[in-house]
Amino acid sequence: PHPPPPPSPPPPPPPPTVESTPPPPAVESLAHSVCGPYAVHARAAITFAGPQSTIHGGDMGVSPGTAITGNFAFAGGGHVVSTPDSAAFAASVLVAHTAAMVPRADGQAMAIEMGGVTFTPGTYRSGSAINFAFGTVVTLDGLNEPNPVFLFQALSTLVTAASTSFVLKNGARADNVLWALGTAATLGANSVLPGSILAGSAITFGTKAELLGCALAKTAITFESAGSVSLPQ
Repeated sequence: PHPPPPPSPPPPPPPPTVESTPPPPAVESLAHSVCGPYAVHARAAITFAGPQSTIHGGDMGVSPGTAITGNFAFAGGGHVVSTPDSAAFAASVLVAHTAAMVPRADGQAMAIEMGGVTFTPGTYRSGSAINFAFGTVVTLDGLNEPNPVFLFQALSTLVTAASTSFVLKNGARADNVLWALGTAATLGANSVLPGSILAGSAITFGTKAELLGCALAKTAITFESAGSVSLPQ
């Protein structure tokens, strides 16, 4: 008789289970939370004077007022939202402005003149105005943080001189910069401002002034000539 066959070898152990780590949730940018779909919104009126100004990537509305006048165009999407349909957003702007103006415990006092200064992520507060002088450069340094946020608070106005601009480095992004103003903002001709504006009264764009964020005003917004607003995507 033949001997019995040898026993079969035991099956190999199952491979070790590797649990994948889910990616971290996306962090909403400051601009997205404040601006929503709007690139430009005012409570009283929006006026476009002179050659055509351009609204990039966002909507425009006035509420409870109704006046939008002058020469403008949309680029990359966006449209005029009717007064009734933008009423809820108009109310949210009032709430956002009040919240943005509240002093922060970790806030730092800043001088009225910001030209030539490098800012790192945080909250900066001026007891009066914020000015940006002609011929100077402002640097926003994100320090390579994953979500660097810059909040600038002024109890009165923001005024940028003509042809001023910013340097953003090490992860600093325009969509995480917010200007909260007690009263008005005036952007000088050919100036470029990163960030969104929450103005307690009006916003005025000088000739070819450019905002990399949304413009939200509790009264009126005026584009003097060929200005632009680009809503961060």
